[in-house]
Amino acid sequence: MGTFASFAPSLPQPSSESTKRIAYGQVPLSHALAIILSANLIPDIDSTIVVPLLQKNLEWRVQDMFGNVIPTEKLTGKPGSELEVQIAKRDVDVRKDRDPKDKFPGVGDWMVYKDATKGKIGGCQG
Repeated sequence: MGTFASFAPSLPQPSSESTKRIAYGQVPLSHALAIILSANLIPDIDSTIVVPLLQKNLEWRVQDMFGNVIPTEKLTGKPGSELEVQIAKRDVDVRKDRDPKDKFPGVGDWMVYKDATKGKIGGCQG
């Protein structure tokens, strides 16, 4: 559906089982939502439309670094091994033609839509 980026701290491995390892990844949904919108399958990309769509249809899988599938159930309810998938958005102001070439886009605050994944294994817990 989208590209994947994974971010993990460049720290040594935890010294004990009880120490959490933190990794962060993201899969942008913008392109997929634009395709659905342009096909007139949804009237707009307002959260009142998109969140219920994701509640009903969004699924996720987990793989280790060797490509082996890890059952999602194994990554929940175990200290130091919690998977939590959240849906978030923020507005981006793109650079205009007259702006300097080295100007970065402006970004707004994150808005998290907890209900989009809540109740699913590995979904939002907060």
